[in-house]
Amino acid sequence: MCDWRDRTDLRSMNSTCCIRRSFATERIYWKNGMISSKNKIERPVRAKRVSIADDCITVDFRDGRRISVPTKWYPRLAHGTPAERAKMEIWSDGIYWPRLNADISYQGLFLGLRSGESSSSFRRWLNYHSRGEQEPILTLPLPPELAKILKRERLRKRRRTTSRSRRKLIKLDR
Repeated sequence: MCDWRDRTDLRSMNSTCCIRRSFATERIYWKNGMISSKNKIERPVRAKRVSIADDCITVDFRDGRRISVPTKWYPRLAHGTPAERAKMEIWSDGIYWPRLNADISYQGLFLGLRSGESSSSFRRWLNYHSRGEQEPILTLPLPPELAKILKRERLRKRRRTTSRSRRKLIKLDR
């Protein structure tokens, strides 16, 4: 049996004392670091309900948890109208507001992370939003090698689909 105890004089060193007791001996040894549980999300989580007020975003999860964070942590949501905030999509890894081009990951909510958007990006978005326009999403052309591979895959997929449908037609004719 291992009995973990924090020592006041060792807190500055970030160490923990462990006393192992057995019938014959008592050993004392030191373990560096902090004892904590894993921060990984081990099972898939998904939001059941999301409600947004002017000052707070509340997410209810299917497993019974409820997390509330200030709306000001996410500037695009804070500057969005109630109609824009009401239109949302609940994904497997987060929540997305298409009209605001904003998203929040579940992991970010659990860890209490604010929006990581830079101020220049937010100003650019706010400029478009104030004019009532959607911010353009830039797309870059594929490199020629990748374009060839993608074209080949599309053709291969089309051929497979066509041959399957022919087989079904042949079976129906018999």
